[in-house]
Amino acid sequence: MKDNKIRNSSRKPRQKPIHKKRWEELTSRQKRIRRTSLEVISSLRKSTNKKSLSTLAKEKRIASKTVIKNTNAFRKVNKKWMEKRKERCSRMRLLQL
Repeated sequence: MKDNKIRNSSRKPRQKPIHKKRWEELTSRQKRIRRTSLEVISSLRKSTNKKSLSTLAKEKRIASKTVIKNTNAFRKVNKKWMEKRKERCSRMRLLQL
């Protein structure tokens, strides 16, 4: 029992996933990943001919695993990844005056 405690204490604490962090807390690389992942999701929802996640991710030059992991906007249904209706990922918006 003591060996397990020693082993577990030497691990690094887990970081929050990108989709749970606020925009201000992200590094520039994480912001880029989130931005492209959200572009994939929006193009997936807008597409009329229903392209797959993997093809849209390849068009944006990002791995589909990265999109799934960093947005929390997908769930598995019948061995396929389907987008959720809502995702709680903060977005940066630019307002023009």
